[in-house]
Amino acid sequence: MVGFISQNTAMGLTKAILLTLLAFFGFVSRRLSGGGVLPSIISGIVITLLGYALIQIKLWIKYLPTIGH
Repeated sequence: MVGFISQNTAMGLTKAILLTLLAFFGFVSRRLSGGGVLPSIISGIVITLLGYALIQIKLWIKYLPTIGH
């Protein structure tokens, strides 16, 4: 709105921050529940991949109806 960054850059930063937070919370929640470091890292990665899949599904839902028109 102010013109500091483009809309594409803002969307990319939003995705990166969201996925970073998901990885962090996935890791921390597993560690707090008594998991080891390696299982916690794997949990963070799995949660991040699920978050990425949800982002892609949301984008497909948003843009798919306009592709054919």
